[in-house]
Amino acid sequence: MYEVWRDATETLKKGGELSVDQRTKLRLALYNATWSAQAISVEVYKAAGTSALRTGAMQRYFRDMHAGTSTARPLRM
Repeated sequence: MYEVWRDATETLKKGGELSVDQRTKLRLALYNATWSAQAISVEVYKAAGTSALRTGAMQRYFRDMHAGTSTARPLRM
């Protein structure tokens, strides 16, 4: 992800436009980061047990991750 972001940033700083390849790689990198974070939130939520249901940072994080990914669907390969 860092390499993809760095490449896109350098292109834009030079005044260039992103290529189709760069745009595709950016979307894939951001997609992967989003779903990785969502998967982590599920595991943390499971590990926390009932304490994750109470008001607090874990409950907000879990809720926000699910709200942020509710309209997106993971790729099926």
